[in-house]
Amino acid sequence: PIASLPGITPLRASEFEISRYLGSLGFVEVTDWDYYYEGYEGKIEGSAKPNPLDPRTPKRTMADSAETVRLFMGQSVVDGRRVLLKEFSRAATSCAVAEAQSVIKLGETWDRNPER
Repeated sequence: PIASLPGITPLRASEFEISRYLGSLGFVEVTDWDYYYEGYEGKIEGSAKPNPLDPRTPKRTMADSAETVRLFMGQSVVDGRRVLLKEFSRAATSCAVAEAQSVIKLGETWDRNPER
C-alpha cells in the first residue's frame, strides 16, 4: 500500500547496505477501568469504587505489544548517503502508511517554503 502513495518511490533492498541493527520499537496499551453498580430493575445507578485488594477489579491494566518496527543503520549503494531503514511488521502496516503520508506532507511543505 505504501508504494502506491503519490510521492513515494519504491526502492529495492539491493540499493542499500545495512551496517548495523539499532533496535526496535513497540507500544504499550493502557486501559483505565470504570465500574458501575446496578440499582433496582438492573438500571445503572452510578459509579462504583472497586475493591483495591481484588485482582479481578483493576483500576488500570497495561499490555505490551510485540515489536512493531525494527531500525537499521545503512548506506545507499547508489550515492553513498547514510540512511535509517525501518522495517514495519504486518501488524503495524497502518503505522507505516501514516508515517509515509506524514513524510510526504513534510516534503511538500518544504518544497513550497521559499525561505529556505
